[in-house]
Formats: sequence, structure tokens, C-alpha cells
Amino acid sequence: MRLWSLLAAILLLCGTRPTGAQSLAAPPFVRQWTQRVGDGAFVVFVEKDIVYYQCDDGVGAIALTTGELLWKSLAGKRIVETMRIGRTLFALVPGEKHSTIYALDMATGKSQVRIELPRTVRHLTADDTNLYVLDEAGQLLAYKAVSGHALWSRTLVSKPTRGITLAKLAATSSGVYVGLDEAGEFGVDSRTGKLYWSRRVQYAGLYPPLVVEGDVVTQHGRLQRTSVRTGKTIWQTTADEGGAEQAGNVIVSGDGKLARGRDIATGRVLWKLPLPYSQASVLGIKDIGSVTDGRSVLLHDDFISCVTSDGKLRWRQKKPFTGTPVYADKTHVVTMDVIRLMCYMTGKPRPLPPTEPEKKALAERLARSFEEIDEPERKQLESLKPYSFPPFLACYLEWARAYDANPDGPKGYELYHLIIEARPYLLSLCEKENTAAMVAGWKSLDEKSSWRRELESVLQEKGDPAGYIPILVASLRKQPKAERESGAALSAVAHSSHPEAVAFLLEALRNPKAPADWRIEAFRHLAGTGGAEGVAAVRAARAKLGPRKPWYEQLEISKLNKQAILATRKDAKGRTWMLFQSAILGNYSDLYIAEKRGSGWEQPLFTGAWTAPTFRSNAPKTYRGIPIATLVKTEWIKRFPDDPTLRKDTDDDGLTDLVEARLGLNPKKADTDGDGLADAVDPCPDATPRSLGDTEKIVAACVEARFFAYDGNPPALISVVGVRPFEFSGYPGTVLWSRSSHPLSPLYGGGVNLLDFHSPEENSVRSKDFIVFSSDRLSARVIISRYSGGLNGDGTEVFLRKIEGDWFVVDFQGRYVS
Repeated sequence: MRLWSLLAAILLLCGTRPTGAQSLAAPPFVRQWTQRVGDGAFVVFVEKDIVYYQCDDGVGAIALTTGELLWKSLAGKRIVETMRIGRTLFALVPGEKHSTIYALDMATGKSQVRIELPRTVRHLTADDTNLYVLDEAGQLLAYKAVSGHALWSRTLVSKPTRGITLAKLAATSSGVYVGLDEAGEFGVDSRTGKLYWSRRVQYAGLYPPLVVEGDVVTQHGRLQRTSVRTGKTIWQTTADEGGAEQAGNVIVSGDGKLARGRDIATGRVLWKLPLPYSQASVLGIKDIGSVTDGRSVLLHDDFISCVTSDGKLRWRQKKPFTGTPVYADKTHVVTMDVIRLMCYMTGKPRPLPPTEPEKKALAERLARSFEEIDEPERKQLESLKPYSFPPFLACYLEWARAYDANPDGPKGYELYHLIIEARPYLLSLCEKENTAAMVAGWKSLDEKSSWRRELESVLQEKGDPAGYIPILVASLRKQPKAERESGAALSAVAHSSHPEAVAFLLEALRNPKAPADWRIEAFRHLAGTGGAEGVAAVRAARAKLGPRKPWYEQLEISKLNKQAILATRKDAKGRTWMLFQSAILGNYSDLYIAEKRGSGWEQPLFTGAWTAPTFRSNAPKTYRGIPIATLVKTEWIKRFPDDPTLRKDTDDDGLTDLVEARLGLNPKKADTDGDGLADAVDPCPDATPRSLGDTEKIVAACVEARFFAYDGNPPALISVVGVRPFEFSGYPGTVLWSRSSHPLSPLYGGGVNLLDFHSPEENSVRSKDFIVFSSDRLSARVIISRYSGGLNGDGTEVFLRKIEGDWFVVDFQGRYVS
């Protein structure tokens, strides 16, 4: 919600434009002041050289010319909407069970409760006399602003499937416009609450409308001017044009590559203006926001463009200031930067001082004021090395300790944001000779501080291994067993050829009982850092081709979690059976049964039935005519225990016909691929052994490195462009080669892993040339992707080296997560 509220506040500026023949300030810009006001900061409006803002810590007023905080009110209260009527600000504070609208004097900030609302409310708008709120139950309510008396209520959505969250309200001279994502658009009489009209529209609650007298110009998809009283469409564009802003009698829209000016009355295109240097991926002003003085508009995509209402490009520049512009006039630009408001004026930054003492003094001042300075000033720190590193590290450690002392306190988020912003500068300022200072700083933080990891990662990239590796190895060995997970310290050690790092990783890789994360990092790096001994250790740890446990032995019934066990019952013969679910064959909702004998459970049986939808398939509604719900509740114990189809194994290979159908194997052939291994124990049962080239060896090495010591064993479906199926080991479950209509494919999202490869080069086309080789073809890199569902996937860039005719992974870097 914060993003959409922020966008709404940006566009409220269209109601506070200066008039007259003005020109918005032009670059270059110099920062004049900064106010750190709190999370979610944005400007509501600017008037008479006063900036009125709201944030998650109240409402305030700042002098535009000096940056002085004139007043702050409602501290500690999260403000989601602020409206102005006359000289009064009305601030909406939502609560879990009720919400409050406060009235604030614009001159002093003095506040008083004006309206207590009985429900959670996050949406507020106002006209000259009344306030209109939309509650989470879908009711629009009107109140007299002066007295707070209720005027009327109108139910727009009788039974919302969820509480109303995405909505946009606008008060016009003809009535109130409401856009709701789940329900569409509504026009409501502001005097009586009578519903003028409604219609279904997609994304109606996403983007704030522009108010043009009694009409609105909406921006969900195509631009459209609509009469709030009648619902009549006055004009509409034929395609999505990005976002829009009003500049006088012109609607200016932009999509990142092209700006357009339209007559506000007719929608007729008056001019088109190509925006140079844009990229297709940049966001239009609908997504980011725009600022106008009535004659010119600042369009904000990857660049900032100043476009006049008659279609002239005054200037265009990439990142001329820090943050998102929210107000501009002929001398000032005000921007938002998460927790800060910043003001700029036209001017050139001061050059660096000529003398060393002056440079040192400037470096110390910039480091101490890092919270206030903007990106160009922060970049000056890099020009002032080595003077800037000591004071900057001291500040960084101070912030880290303050955060660790009270992470949930009132300054917790601001400190977190500050430390995250500072990390790139800590990296750029650090040099090898700063290793001792970094290690001392690392030691000064609490052992459980998350910020230790940041220092460890900087040491890995910039430090002297002799100065930090022995300390990090000792720290890793001291960790409690329950905390021995991957992290920056382990990564720094894994990437180092320091003798102590190599010895630590060799020990971990050779010990099957060592922490899994230690062994994984050792397997992925030792061939590159550990010399001949490291290569030999990785080769010894590789999986060997040969038979492995069948799925029913890999599935440990005694370790099933409680959620997986659906029922335990006795059948008509007095035998005890368990009905449970597992992803061992590719789908979390598959149903299995197992009989109890003595204190243990017999070999599980796959039933072929499943209960929950996947990303690509709906769950079956019935099983042999029995509703699935009934089957799970009562009928399974009557039908499954003695059902011969659950045990039928036509080829006597250890896999029932039901399992072979699930895995896409031949139920009439015990060894589907003819490699001498029965399907039940073959790790790759549908690929015949053949000679392997570089591509196949790289694919096999990547899969094993990705899944080495993997916690889980669902089947994998692998697809590699231009590569014929080949047999390999290294994946913990069964690997099957993708083909059209493979029975595992519809279960995507149910547990099966889909494996694929693509080039690490940007904008590459998916082709057989997905591996990037070095000129001597002794090194390579590629991206392996794993997806188990729409929001359960990742892509990792793998770096490999050819050693003695074989390919070894030497580094592993995550590139994306879904």
C-alpha cells in the first residue's frame, strides 16, 4: 500500500501548481538541504515556500528555502493519506479495528481528533467542505470536515473477498470517483451518497486519476476522460500510453520512449516527442510519478525529462539528483528518497580542495554527514581515499551497533536503510591495507550481529587473506552446530586459496558428517582454490554412476511431518494402514499408503491419486468415480489396501505400473534405456550411456554442484537445447529428460524440479550455444536454472575449469530468485 499511497501523493501536486509563465529549474543541481523525516516520506503539497509532508512518523512542515523543520505533529503515527481543506490538514491514521482522522492547523501543526472511524480505513479524499473515506468492507462514507458529523454511507462492495486495499478516490465538482481493483469504477453523488453508475474495469484501484472539473482522467491501461456524474466516456486513447499529468489545458503522457500532448477537452493528440536514449525496459511516469508547474512537466523514467505543454524538450538527464522528484518550481526541486526529503537548486558542485589537510577535513565531514548527503557528494568520498575510509568505517560500525542494540526501536528501520546504503561505499573505500582495521571492526561487533557478514563480504573482495582468513576459519569452527550455515564468512573462506582455508574445506568435504553448507562450498570451490589436492578431493566426492536406492527406500516414513500424515486406520481385516502425502514422485499432494508391521512400516505404495492443483493442472475431482474428498476422508481404507493395481509391476523391475506411468517409463521393459540398470535403481532411467563431449560434461558438473548435499529428492525434468539425452549421476533423485507431453510436466508447482540452462550473457537468445567458453576453451560459464513453481525458482551462474580433460566447478554465484 505504501507504494500506491506514495504515487497518489505525487500526483496530488497537480492541484498546487504555481501559475504564470514559469520555467522549472534546470540542471546542474546542487543539494541545498536534507530532512530525515522517516519511512514512507513524501510531499503532500508545497505552498508559500512551505513543504508539507507525511510519513510513517507523522506529518510535518519544512521551510522550502532553508530546510528548517517548522513543526512536526502526530509523531509515531503512520499517516496513509493527508488532505487539505482551507487552512486545515486532515490526516488519516489506520488501525486494526478502527481508524482516526486528525485535523491539524497548517500554521502550527496543532492537532485534534476530528473523526473516529469504527473500521480500518486507508483511503481518504476531500472537496471544499467534506471528507470521504472508503473502509475495508467496501463502504464509502461522507463526513462534514468542520464538525466531523456523518453525512451518509454507501455500500459499493457488499462482500469483498478480501479487505479493500487497492483503491483510488477523487473528489470532483460533480461527485466522488472510486476505483476498486476487485469491483471496478463508481460515480457517487457527493451530496446524498446516491450511486450514479458503476462498471467493471481491470486495475481500477492501481493508478490515481487526474481531476478535471467534474471529470476524471483515469490511467488503468488506456487514458480515458470520464464524467463522474454520468459515467460517460468523453474520450479514450486506443492504447496504453504510460502515465499522465496535466499541464494547463494539455494532458502530457509518457511511456519511457515517447511523450505525447493531448487536448484535455477532446483527447486529440497535439504533439509527439521522442525521448532520446531511452531503453525499452524503463518505467513510464504512470509507475514513478511526474511533477508540473502548469506549463512544464518533469517526466521520470530512467531519465528525468522536462517537457513543455507545447511539446518541447527543455532538458533530459540521467539522475540529475538523488531520489524521486515530487515538487519543482523555477528555482527548487524537492525529491523523496525513502526516509529523506531533499531540496535542490541550480548550481555546480564545489571542486575538491587542493591541499591534503583540506581533503582530510572534507572526507571526515562527508563521512559524518553521510545520512544527509546525496549520491554525488557520497561519490566524493571515493575521490578522497585514503582519508575517507577511517572515519567512514567508524560511522558504519556506530550505526551497526546502534541497530543491534534496538533493531525494533523507532530508529530501527532508518538505521537498517542507512547501513544498506552505506555498504557499497564501504566496499569501494576499502583497500588491502585496511584489512587490520576491518578485522578490528568485525571483532567489535557482537558475534550474532548480522552486520558482521557485511564486513566479511567486503574482506573477501578487498582484504588481505593473510589478515582475515585465519580469524574467519577460527570463527566458523567456534559456531554452535545448529548455526553452521552458509554466510559471508564461509563464502570468504571458500573463495580463498589461503592454506588454512583450503585445509578447512578439505576436512569438511572428506567428512560426510560435516555441516552440509561447509561441504557444499568445498565441493563448489576446492577445484579452483585447492590445487591438485582440491581437485582430487572434489573428484572423490563426486557421485558414481551405478544403482541407487529405489524411491520407496529413499522415502523414510518415520521422518514424515505431521502435515503429511492424513490418517491412520484399521481395515476390515484388522491391519493398520497409514495414508500420507509426499513429493518423492514429483507432486506434494500425491497419496500413498503403507502397512504397519510390528513397530515399523512396510514398503509404501503409490496410489496414483492426488488432491491439490499445480501451476499447470487442476487436481482430479474424482478417483474411479469417488469424490477426492470422500476418498481421503473414508473410502481409502476400504479400497486401497487390497487394490491389485497398486502392486502391479508388469516388467518386474521394482517400479509399479502406476509409478512408471508417473515417470514416463516403459512399464513393459524392466530397463527402459537398456543400460543394464533396472528402472527402480537407475538414477537416469531414460538415457542410454554414450560418449560425452565438453557440453555434456559441463551440464553434468553443473547439476551435481547445484544439488550436492541437497536436502530433498524429488524427480527432476531436465531440458538442454541442442543436447541429446545422456546418462549422468549427481542429482539426489531420479533425473528424466524432458520431452513433449512428459507426464511430470503438468505437475510443475507440485514438487518436481525443472532444470534448464541458458547463457549468462545479457539479451542472449536461447540456443545450443548457451555456454560461454574462454578463448582457450579451458574455462567456461553458464547459468543453470531450477524451477519447482512460479515463485520457487532460481538461476545460478556457474564458473568451470577444464582440468586433466574433465570439467570442474570452481565458483557458484546466484543471479536471480523467483
